[in-house]
Amino acid sequence: MERSDKALFTFVWKLINFSFYSEPNTITSPAFVVKALEETTWALHLCPRDKSEPESEVTYYLQRMDDAGPESIAVDYELSLVNGRGYTMKSAMFRNYSFRRKCRDGCAAHALRDEILVEKKSSYLPDDTLTVHCKIWKLEEEAKEVGKCIAQTLIGIEHANIIWTVDNFSQLEVSQMIPVPISWASRKQPLFLVNMYKSDDRIIFQLLFNGGRDIKMCNFKVHLLDSSMNRREWNLYEIYFPATNVKQEWNLPFFAIEKIMDKKSTFLPKDVLTLECEFNVTAGVLSNEILSTVYTPINVSSCFIM
Repeated sequence: MERSDKALFTFVWKLINFSFYSEPNTITSPAFVVKALEETTWALHLCPRDKSEPESEVTYYLQRMDDAGPESIAVDYELSLVNGRGYTMKSAMFRNYSFRRKCRDGCAAHALRDEILVEKKSSYLPDDTLTVHCKIWKLEEEAKEVGKCIAQTLIGIEHANIIWTVDNFSQLEVSQMIPVPISWASRKQPLFLVNMYKSDDRIIFQLLFNGGRDIKMCNFKVHLLDSSMNRREWNLYEIYFPATNVKQEWNLPFFAIEKIMDKKSTFLPKDVLTLECEFNVTAGVLSNEILSTVYTPINVSSCFIM
């Protein structure tokens, strides 16, 4: 059951570019201190996907960090996901929960990935920002002063996009490699090499990663364009890169060649295939910072009595 009194402390955590972080690794918020709880230190943790069931749930929980406070402290707390207007989309309340120093004690709250990223994306992710609220109460005691802290975590991404034409497509031999001339504004050397070739029945894109780059994941999308340059079909892959010193190769099947050849007037005017390739690459968390902290007396009007 929810508490009707004001929370002792509210922590607001904004995760920017959230949809581009889908590793099964936990993101940790900046640590924050709640002075009315004996100067104890806390943080939120969020895991965008489960390792065993990657499409299932987003999990988030509260943890008490190492601090100089008591060995154990009990609180009521609420974890929620809110939309761009501050309305609660999902919440979980935990009562009389004891936290020990440096222990992963907090009960986790859960939300379906598809609900956040697909079904209700416009509500959960305005400007691709996920907002988590954590409210904390003292047990059986109303707060005389309330605190609010706002923090943000920026997930760094780089976009690259190219509209690419392949001349004499029908004459290409099976396995004949055609380099994709993708370029990155932030660096002279490519993050990875991209080639296209035909198999017996599919268009294949080959990605070659030579290691040595601090990148975590690539969202790779290709649109098949028609003779009027309209997007007609697309395929999408999420690629997770290994340790940065490991070389790796991916061969990703895209469009059926038979379907393209059956609609030459649509997809092969003058035997030219036109594709739009989109790359969104993330190196993980770029910055993690507290933006503001405010403490306000409950009866704020009393502060102005002369």
